Amino acid sequence: MNRIHSVLLTLGLLIAPAVVHADTWDKKTTVNFSQPVEVPGYVLQPGKYVMKLVSLSADRHVVQFTNERENRVYATARAVPSYRTEVSDKTVITFYEVPAGQPEAMKNWYYPGDN
Repeated sequence: MNRIHSVLLTLGLLIAPAVVHADTWDKKTTVNFSQPVEVPGYVLQPGKYVMKLVSLSADRHVVQFTNERENRVYATARAVPSYRTEVSDKTVITFYEVPAGQPEAMKNWYYPGDN
């Protein structure tokens, strides 16, 4: 699980699932994963989830993973900023390489329009 705790959940990700909704202030993004995805401390099973920045006035680098209704928190992780040169108008999620049969491990989450 060390690999999970060292995940650099930046503000960016590449994923095939459709992004249903995104809000600018908290970067709220709804994603639909078609296979299990590992986030720090938890493996999200296929389905819809909400990822967003937690409202902390002193720290804008805490990401929370909840169910679609936002009434269950699966994981909360401290993100490390990561930058890219090209900006996309869609959510981009990237993953670490993992052995066959293992859930994809989330590496980066880029909010639409962010670099």
